[in-house]
Amino acid sequence: MTSRYKPASHWSLLLGGALLALAATAQAGGPPPPCVLDAPTITCVSSTPTSITLRICAGPSGAPAGISIQWKTLADWMANSWSDGVGDSYTAISLSGQCPTSNWDLGPNECRNVTINASTVIVENTGACGASGNPLDLICDTEYIFRSFAHNTGGPGGCNRSPFSANTVCRTAPCPTEGNCTLSWGYWKTHGPEGCNPPGKENKWPVSSLNVGGLSLGETAICDILKDNPGACAKGGTSNNGANAVLILEHQLIGAMFNRASGAITCAFADAAITQANALLVGFENACVGASTPLGQEMIAVAGLLAEYNSDQCSCPTSQGLKSPASPSAPSSTTRSSWGQLKSIYR
Repeated sequence: MTSRYKPASHWSLLLGGALLALAATAQAGGPPPPCVLDAPTITCVSSTPTSITLRICAGPSGAPAGISIQWKTLADWMANSWSDGVGDSYTAISLSGQCPTSNWDLGPNECRNVTINASTVIVENTGACGASGNPLDLICDTEYIFRSFAHNTGGPGGCNRSPFSANTVCRTAPCPTEGNCTLSWGYWKTHGPEGCNPPGKENKWPVSSLNVGGLSLGETAICDILKDNPGACAKGGTSNNGANAVLILEHQLIGAMFNRASGAITCAFADAAITQANALLVGFENACVGASTPLGQEMIAVAGLLAEYNSDQCSCPTSQGLKSPASPSAPSSTTRSSWGQLKSIYR
């Protein structure tokens, strides 16, 4: 007589055994399953023609190991989603929270702003550590879509990475219509001669040499400086701790001098900062001066003034550090916001 019950497969037996083992572990007080961090949220804050500033907020569980941000143009996302069918087709940065001085060890519901442009990684490594990626300046008057996740914390009792945040769409500011507008140093980094012109970028440098500090630099030397990342001069706790303030200042100084040579607006505070920057750099052009040192702090302050001048403006700012708020539109399943204009690169 044929039984109406089918024999159990060995996979079913293995699965049943595994479930029983898990149940036994739980009853015996074994380790609970790993937790999952809550997804962060993204809000549009402000923009320039080449940058977008985002506000990233951790969820109730925080983001103690930092976050990653991914983005692409909205047009590309609508055509290909987050993948082009072959591989990932977005730009990404990682902002680690697992560094002694990190700004991205976010507590529950804690928020922090980040400006997305060619300077992002350098800026985020200036006062902290652990930023990585290779972003470029954004395209003016263009919608970009962003998403983010919190990194896994790892180790015993650690939590798995969070799900992705909701998609958020933000728009860069309108393209400049006047010929006297300034451009960020990141723009000049990618619109130069060979070595400083990624595919599709033209050479827009107005001059082929600049006097920086006490040195006269040609195109190759200028390009090398713009591509150099101001990593830490020494380990934490030493007298020369912090990112290299020389490179931070040189980046902004080169951008400001290119802007002036190209016929951009003349601002008295910027001209004074250019003179002061060159004076500070004499004898230190190839040195590594930690941002935490007195000289490094002076260099960072002057670089901040030059960054204000370089920040995609068509008129001189009336108050350095003033930023226009964003004007969010009605919410939808994909968040959209419009923008103010003014945002400095170095905070």
